[in-house]
Amino acid sequence: MSSGTGTDVLVVEDERALADLFAMWLADDYDVRTAYTGQEALEQLDPTIDVVLLDRRLPDVSGEELLGRLREKGLDCRVAMVTAVEPEFDLLKLDVDEYVTKPVSKDELRATVETLAERSGLERSLQGYLALVAKKNALERERSPTELRESKQYEILTDELSERRTALTERLTDHSERRGVADVPYPAWQIGVGAVSIAILAALLVGIHLLIPDGADRLLAYGSPRSDLLVAYLASFVHTGDAHLYGNAVGFLVVGLFTYVLCLRLRALGWFALASALLVTVLPIGTTLLTYGVVDVVFPEQRPIFVGFSHVVSGFVGFSFLAFLTAMRLVYDHRTVLSVAGVVLCSTSAVVVSTNEWGGLFAAVAGGLLFASAFSADRVRALSRGTERRVAVIANVLTVGLATGLYAVMGVGIVPTAEISTSPGVIGHLIGLAGGFLGALLVALLLNVFPIRDRFGNENVPAPDRIL
Repeated sequence: MSSGTGTDVLVVEDERALADLFAMWLADDYDVRTAYTGQEALEQLDPTIDVVLLDRRLPDVSGEELLGRLREKGLDCRVAMVTAVEPEFDLLKLDVDEYVTKPVSKDELRATVETLAERSGLERSLQGYLALVAKKNALERERSPTELRESKQYEILTDELSERRTALTERLTDHSERRGVADVPYPAWQIGVGAVSIAILAALLVGIHLLIPDGADRLLAYGSPRSDLLVAYLASFVHTGDAHLYGNAVGFLVVGLFTYVLCLRLRALGWFALASALLVTVLPIGTTLLTYGVVDVVFPEQRPIFVGFSHVVSGFVGFSFLAFLTAMRLVYDHRTVLSVAGVVLCSTSAVVVSTNEWGGLFAAVAGGLLFASAFSADRVRALSRGTERRVAVIANVLTVGLATGLYAVMGVGIVPTAEISTSPGVIGHLIGLAGGFLGALLVALLLNVFPIRDRFGNENVPAPDRIL
């Protein structure tokens, strides 16, 4: 049962009629799934689930056991225990965000889901505090004042809430003064060294081109780059002409600095350094060999082609796109990230095919408008609910527009014509693009960059509300 509005809710309830009723109450505003047993719930639990409504008594496993398995999966979702079991003091040991006692009304259920959906964007320390408040409220509704006074667990709970409230007040006061501003843990000299290094590498491309004698590019193209790794690597640093050279140098400088800024925002300079080293050293050889292999199969009569540094620039475009999506995920949920990714990809495709593919152009524009509408609707909804500031919305929309324009320009450089058959070298650009994305992804996995929101939470760093 799906309404397609952005938040996935999993209802876990063994009474089918009640589960279906809950789903019907929520279907107008949420994407709802139902599970009637614990096993069905485990099969449906995945990273797309945002909120779980969990019955405490299930026929095959207990709600507590299912909750434990859910947390073991490391899923970033909020959980409300919806049960006929009145809360006892063992509730404090349950890792739940809300505890709702049946019977529950439609308004109460919808309010619970809305509350938990809004909490998903909060940092972990605040989520933990609100979960403790919910448990305290549940106990105070069902337990007598005498029972509460005599409970050691309740006393510990109130003391912990007091301590967390004080700590959060101090952090939120500080955060309100710096909200949306990047908290970069690097000294200015280190940031400067990174930016200068990118400029130096772009300058080296020009220098190498000026130092290599005319015609060296052709010699390298005929110098067995298919089998000689040294030749394959050297061939990537020479250019067929000045226009080719300056296009690559400027493109590398722009996309390199953009990627660098994104990695600063993500507090992941190690990711930038290691991924960049991989793209400059390993990618040229791999891309050159793959390009010649594909051309030999698709265009067997094609003379040796010259790949050049273009595929390295393409690799940095792929890296930057992954970093951009990661920065988006730091601020927004996964659906918003997918919407923006669709906007960028469709807009870039529209620009690339606009020269000679009218059918493709219309399809790409329609897709871009569809994704842009989804992104806009999410921002309007966030503004109306007060969960996102107007300044942040404007800043993020401008950032998405800037990135879309940048990738559209880069797309024309990577695929200058929609007809690959007229320019086999485009194959190398596309292979470099894919190689840059996958190589940066591999490095990110090795360095535990993902999930980015969890990493910020583990470092007790407030997640920003702006992409840049």
